[in-house]
Amino acid sequence: MAFFRKVHLLLEPDGKLLIQYPHALNFKDTLYPDLYYVEYSPRKIEHELRNNYKIITHEHCFDGRIIDLYDPKPYEPGNRTFKNGYLLIAEPKVKPKN
Repeated sequence: MAFFRKVHLLLEPDGKLLIQYPHALNFKDTLYPDLYYVEYSPRKIEHELRNNYKIITHEHCFDGRIIDLYDPKPYEPGNRTFKNGYLLIAEPKVKPKN
């Protein structure tokens, strides 16, 4: 949450937030993320953004699928690959103060 608040403060008035992140590949990842490689639940990311951002797009960055909690059909199961990433584009609901 601190990351998204900081970005909100730093965005230009017409700025957009664009991030690509590794999404959770199984239910266990949503409970005990690897401290060296955190895999996020798309549901959790949207929950953190709900008050300050309007989501423009939030989807699997490789094939456009929509995943909620974790990906039940990941690419190359057991391997960490860019193909198991999620793309988020959002804008502030209220323009940041400069």
